[in-house]
Amino acid sequence: GLPQSEVTLAELLKDAGYSSLAIGKWHVGQRKEFLPRAQGFDEYFGIPYSVDMGASPWAQSSPVLPLLHNENILEQPVDLSTLTRRYHEKAVEFMRGSLNSSTPFLLYLAWSHVHTPDFASEDFCKTSLRGRYGDAVEEMDHYIGKTLDALKALGGEQDT
Repeated sequence: GLPQSEVTLAELLKDAGYSSLAIGKWHVGQRKEFLPRAQGFDEYFGIPYSVDMGASPWAQSSPVLPLLHNENILEQPVDLSTLTRRYHEKAVEFMRGSLNSSTPFLLYLAWSHVHTPDFASEDFCKTSLRGRYGDAVEEMDHYIGKTLDALKALGGEQDT
């Protein structure tokens, strides 16, 4: 895991009054002392390691991949087909709250796409000529665009 002696951007910005949220894959330690809130983030919503590290047909003895909020398991196994949309929704919720309260914020958004095994929601399955990988890229691109559109609609585009 990331040593406690390392200073993260979240820790630096906390001292300047920023609120912070880490969303997505956190691959620098899955034990509580290495999760985002131990590294300066106020909140965390995501998976603590790569989607290929949980139980699968190739590694059935591995732990089942959880979705965490802070240090609490919300869902295990996580439904990968809903993850990208849920990351987007959480990001918009956080941006809205921060902008409404005039609080400067740091949003760290590490999409779980595109990492094998490739996954996409039903809306994006078989939409690309590039197969499952292309479907995953298209879904990620769609939600990045929607997240940036939300930032603009909330009036935060010029103040980030």
